[in-house]
Amino acid sequence: MQHSIRLRQLGIIARQDLASSLGSARALLFLVFFGLFWFWILWKLSDANLSSLSSFRGLNFIGLFMNPEHARHLFLDHPVYLSVYFLVALTTLPFFTMIAACDQTASDVSNRYIRFLLPRINRSELYMGRYIGTASLVILCYTIVTFAAAIVSGNLETVQNTGLFAYTIRIWLTLVFYSLAFTSLMAMVSAVSASVAVSLLLGIGGYFGFLFMLFIVRLQSKNVSEYISYLLPSGVKPWLTSPDESTIALALLAMLAYAIVFYLLGWWRFIKKDM
Repeated sequence: MQHSIRLRQLGIIARQDLASSLGSARALLFLVFFGLFWFWILWKLSDANLSSLSSFRGLNFIGLFMNPEHARHLFLDHPVYLSVYFLVALTTLPFFTMIAACDQTASDVSNRYIRFLLPRINRSELYMGRYIGTASLVILCYTIVTFAAAIVSGNLETVQNTGLFAYTIRIWLTLVFYSLAFTSLMAMVSAVSASVAVSLLLGIGGYFGFLFMLFIVRLQSKNVSEYISYLLPSGVKPWLTSPDESTIALALLAMLAYAIVFYLLGWWRFIKKDM
């Protein structure tokens, strides 16, 4: 069938995409920027007196920016260092993921390289292979930095290893599902773009433009802005820090739903696109 998926071809594309990403100038720039940013953040956090964040005054301050109940859950029930890392990662993940995922299929179309690929593979295999390769790169990056943060947290704070490991796995799973949603979003953006630059501009510019629009709407109606926020995965982000396990599970399912919807929209556009 024209759009059937052959696992062997899919695996080849995904491995080739991941390998070429690690060797490309754009990906190396992302990896250097990502690595330097998190090295600096983890280093600065290790020198900071974060214990004050779990005090009454610290929790009140954090409660200005997030649900106070969620803040108490993160900073009283879990290691403070790892909770700060969690919040910083959730805030910056969309930006880093959009940079890493902006060129899934855009350059194939712009440089006409896709004409050499299509006789060997179909568009569905190419689209999915590029997606898997990109998602693997992003997940690998956050796996390394999350467990690095856990190691530093274990050295700085007195906490049971089982509790630290369980919290680390929760953070890792949350970041994986959250990154998949934005990788799918950029797969869709890349499918409608004619170049990498346009894809990056549409992704990052559109995202921050959407956040600015939400801010303006929120000044007029908080309820309306909340409903509009669900158009993007970041609208569900507050659920990810909930103390309620069922709410967290629902949020992860929502991220998976975003990933599937954005992926299918991008796939439909890509297979219909005039090459």
